[in-house]
Amino acid sequence: MGYDAMCPGSVDLLHDGAVLAAARAYVSFPFVASNLRWNGLKPSWIEEYCLITRGGMRVAVLGLLNPERFSPKRPVSGGFSIEDPAVSLKRLLATIGDKADATVLLSRMGYDDTLTLVDEIEGIDIAICADEGRPARAGDGTRTHLVPAGYKAMALGLLTIVINEEGLVSVTEDRTLSLDDSVHDDEAVNILIEEVKASYGFK
Repeated sequence: MGYDAMCPGSVDLLHDGAVLAAARAYVSFPFVASNLRWNGLKPSWIEEYCLITRGGMRVAVLGLLNPERFSPKRPVSGGFSIEDPAVSLKRLLATIGDKADATVLLSRMGYDDTLTLVDEIEGIDIAICADEGRPARAGDGTRTHLVPAGYKAMALGLLTIVINEEGLVSVTEDRTLSLDDSVHDDEAVNILIEEVKASYGFK
């Protein structure tokens, strides 16, 4: 399996920025976090968004961390801060403009918060949120197609996207593939895990 982008989560921010920078060096795909700041600036090892071309389609991918995951009892550590998701989203959608044919949001927020955000701010075609047990909200070319990501990587989501002659984005296929014991491990991932464990002295 190939990966094109990843949005870090709140657990990742329990580590110092140098740890995440080292983790980024292990992989070939970008870490996308549109509203993450480190010591007040965008970290050099984070992309606010990335552009991917597949099948002639230019796709912009953004990622939003959930500010509600942090509080005085669960502060952001290591110099990290989280910008308001709506502020980040509006700013970056204006920057992306016509550079992309479709826009995908990787949201670390829950279903309801993500739904509210994409309904208030135009420009997101597909949003994948950090929630489970909720049905997808189908898009129709004028509203965002919203998909819950599921629980602890126990399933793989498959979306097929098409763009019509008017430039409207629609999802023609949306299904979930269970990653149970019948699915073989990704050996490349296993090797990477062992390398990281060894570098930190874990067995």
